[in-house]
Amino acid sequence: MLQVNDDVTVEDYFQNFVPRMFEEQMKGASITGMDGTTAKLMFNVASDGAEHTYSIVIKDAKEMEIVPGPVDDALVTLDMDEATWRAAVTGKLAGAIDMFTDVNKVANRARYDKIKDMKGTLVLDLTRPDGSNASLKVMFNGAEKPEATFICSLDTWVQLSTGQIPGVTAFMGGQLKITGDMPFAIELSNLVS
Repeated sequence: MLQVNDDVTVEDYFQNFVPRMFEEQMKGASITGMDGTTAKLMFNVASDGAEHTYSIVIKDAKEMEIVPGPVDDALVTLDMDEATWRAAVTGKLAGAIDMFTDVNKVANRARYDKIKDMKGTLVLDLTRPDGSNASLKVMFNGAEKPEATFICSLDTWVQLSTGQIPGVTAFMGGQLKITGDMPFAIELSNLVS
């Protein structure tokens, strides 16, 4: 796993680190059933009044292209402030965005088809181990609505996104609070778990 320094710029991360991470992930990946797919992931990182946008286009789960700026028809768009982005890419907020960026998770045909059919926005309100909060917005297929907010600890989110605990279990156990559109939230919890 590549180590990302705390002082990495958004441009350096997307132009240099992401291609190397993709190459590293591809070495051990066994990918089948993804022929004919294109996953477009767009990242909007807000910093001091400016927004940095980079897109990752993955074809057939085998080829990747970095596009400076937005792309049309993004499958997933992630919006976050620079502090949240930096914490996620340097490992201080490990697991926060992995379900959208790890090739081994993205390169699953059933999961890809679910995401492709999803429309709406997930807001993640994550509490870090030090008590501070991180928030990010995940928009599926350009749809602002319906919207649901998941409120939980970072640890709970990692367990949800890696399938260690089902969303229903986390919700019923009080580890996950949900506000907003409940039918959409249920659909999201099926995607996440």
